[in-house]
Amino acid sequence: MLNGFDVSNEANIRIVVEARDISTTCFKVRVASWSDTVLYMAGVTWIATTEPENTLAMGSWSTSDVRPWNQPRRDTYGPVTFPCEFSMVPQLLAGFSQIDLAKAHRTALLASLGTFRNPDSPRRGSTWADTTLYSVVVAWVAIVL
Repeated sequence: MLNGFDVSNEANIRIVVEARDISTTCFKVRVASWSDTVLYMAGVTWIATTEPENTLAMGSWSTSDVRPWNQPRRDTYGPVTFPCEFSMVPQLLAGFSQIDLAKAHRTALLASLGTFRNPDSPRRGSTWADTTLYSVVVAWVAIVL
């Protein structure tokens, strides 16, 4: 998950983070930009675990599941369903694995996971001020502690 970045303000902000060549002992992280984005720095975080099923779930939600990238909105909502049933309400972590934002005077972006008491409650990618959000992929982790 992307946890920080530094980009030029001369172009749109387009960043993607992905894991590659995953094995039982290691993996490679790819952080990239596309089009005319100039990426100076990006920070990522990850979780590796051997927790048993029904205590941990991971996934992602994309604004592209709900709308095309060329129809930007301040708020985009969509459902996420857990791949397993938890014994209790899990704790949540969220970050971004892909961002496509228009260049702006101010860049503002929020991932909101709603309430997981209802696993089908909406997830949201939001902006404010003069930020234009073309698309975003929110990576999420749900864990029972």
